[in-house]
Amino acid sequence: QTNNTGNSVVSPTAVVHTEQITITGLATVRNILVSTVGLPQGSRIDLAIVFNCANGTTINIYNTTTSGSILFTFIRAGDEQNALFRLVANGSGGFVDVEQVIPAFPVL
Repeated sequence: QTNNTGNSVVSPTAVVHTEQITITGLATVRNILVSTVGLPQGSRIDLAIVFNCANGTTINIYNTTTSGSILFTFIRAGDEQNALFRLVANGSGGFVDVEQVIPAFPVL
């Protein structure tokens, strides 16, 4: 799934779901909207974020089932190439845990 401008929507298709989103272009704020509808407790969503965008780009990860509450905000700085985030569903239309599993790391 590629996001050139605006929002990317992640709709998990299984209890364990991995999504790769490529962030490109010059827009300074990008939003990733994660649907939790129907996910049982403990469902895991891994978001692999691949950067091909300007430094200073803000990436907001939103929970679409709670009227757009922000789960995590990440700002690209330096020469990071990508980052991995893990979200764990709580079974009631939300997330019990959101963590940055692999911090963004520089291009070698």
